[in-house]
Amino acid sequence: MLRLLWVLAIVAGITATDLLVPHVNHTTVALTLLMGVLGIAAKWGLWEAIAASAAAILMAAYFFFPPLMNFAIEDPQNWVAVSAFFVVSVVASQLSAGARRKAREAVERQTELEKMYQLSRALMETDVLQDTGRAIVETLARVFGFTSAAFYDRAAGCYHRAGMAATGLGEEALRNAAVEDRRIELENGMIVPVEAGKGSVGSIGWEGAVLSGTAAQSVAHLMGAALERAQVQRAANKAEAARQSQELKSLLLDAIAHDFKTPLTAIKFGASVMLSDRTLKASHRELVTVVEEESDRMTGMISEAIQVARIEAGQMQLNAGPQAVSVLMERAVARMRTLCADREVEIHLDADLPPVKADAALIPMALVYLLDNARKYSPAGTAIELCARSQGGGVVFEVRDHGAGIAPEEREKVFERFYRGKEGQSIEGTGMGLSLVNEIVKMHGGTLWVDAEARDGASVAFRLPAAE
Repeated sequence: MLRLLWVLAIVAGITATDLLVPHVNHTTVALTLLMGVLGIAAKWGLWEAIAASAAAILMAAYFFFPPLMNFAIEDPQNWVAVSAFFVVSVVASQLSAGARRKAREAVERQTELEKMYQLSRALMETDVLQDTGRAIVETLARVFGFTSAAFYDRAAGCYHRAGMAATGLGEEALRNAAVEDRRIELENGMIVPVEAGKGSVGSIGWEGAVLSGTAAQSVAHLMGAALERAQVQRAANKAEAARQSQELKSLLLDAIAHDFKTPLTAIKFGASVMLSDRTLKASHRELVTVVEEESDRMTGMISEAIQVARIEAGQMQLNAGPQAVSVLMERAVARMRTLCADREVEIHLDADLPPVKADAALIPMALVYLLDNARKYSPAGTAIELCARSQGGGVVFEVRDHGAGIAPEEREKVFERFYRGKEGQSIEGTGMGLSLVNEIVKMHGGTLWVDAEARDGASVAFRLPAAE
């Protein structure tokens, strides 16, 4: 209503000015009124300009077209002039209003782009590792100046809010936008789903300003990128912490191994000197021989522990080369001779096995872990089978026992670190053996699995590529 009064006042002012000019012609009156209409269109818009056009026609008809002081128009030429004036003023007003609207939209888009740039900069500088949801919602509200903002974290099932209490940003609306993957328009705001990686991670909503659809989608993408960056940083930090932990463990084991090997070397030397004494009694010689053998075994165990730590820390250098399958298996059996004294280890080799590309120390170690596992989980006195066969351009190593076997639901879990099956809770061990075998096999580009078709006991096998 206030604008309408201003429109009428402007038209009346132009009309009064024309009346003060002596002998003013109709063309001057039409042009001055048309300028007024265009000015109103540029200032306020189309509908105000149409109202000004109608008021201008009435003023011209009453004060300038005969009969004067009457709204009637007798001359047909004046009707044509009035119609032309109205059409020209409306069309010109529409063009002016359209240009004004586009200029306003361009300014709004520019403002949105500036806000988006500020938001991206702010999110990059924000420490999202502490509380990701709260950090991004507070940053959004601060940059865009929203009266309220909220973020629904779908994975955690929690809500983060910033600003004043919002009526339209209820928990149900935020949850529906995330679950149904749809945008919800509010009276003075919006709720949009947020995606990160391969799926929806929640929704973001705000009140206090209406953004365009493109800007709202860009906000959602920036929020998703911030969440994904936080996840990547957390994973990287966790991996770095694990790596440093493994390196520290490797260093500690090296130091402990050195401290252990020094007295073991002295024990080995003393036993060797005693065995060289021809006057040593037979009973004493037997005991000293056991001491010498056990010191050698402890030295080997310490060396293996160091290698295991280096494998886990990623510090182990693989010295792979062509190795004969029979030699690798014989080395493993020789190292298990003392532990498997109460049972037989049967070796089954296919004829014409090709050499494999393997580390001469690590593959026997892997076979030792498999043989030791079979020894622990099978009855005393039963045989353990160590087999090798050709398959698909490589060689499959397999260790079989005659124990209770591995349950189907545990066939994947047994390769996890520290996992011990239901049957192994009362058996000595740490649950590291199969996980280390898995790491060694992966280093060689091979695969490790549990044979699901084994009916009598358990069968664990791995495949290595043949040497070129």
